Amino acid sequence: IKINNYEKIKGNSIDLAHKFIYEASNIILKLTRDEDMVSHVADDTFLILFNEYLEGDKYQLILKRLKEGFSEHLEGVDIDCDASMGVSQYPEDGTDADVLIEKAILQAVSKQF
Repeated sequence: IKINNYEKIKGNSIDLAHKFIYEASNIILKLTRDEDMVSHVADDTFLILFNEYLEGDKYQLILKRLKEGFSEHLEGVDIDCDASMGVSQYPEDGTDADVLIEKAILQAVSKQF
């Protein structure tokens, strides 16, 4: 998951950007299951490793939960969250973590929260 407008937020206020990304990480952690792994891999990017194969409709469920989570948490705050989510699967898309991450980035579909 990439927060597409993180640099814009950071350009307005570094302190606000740090608070925002901290809150974003809490929202993402809250919305994932205990058996899934979440990692903050770059200033604006999170990696979620799901413990099972997810079919196409399950991704929409994840996006819906994220949208609702961000909407609830950011209600009344003057920050829009524009994010994208890419998907790759082991071993179909690669067996190396770097390859899987690159494939997910290439397949990212923009979804504004």
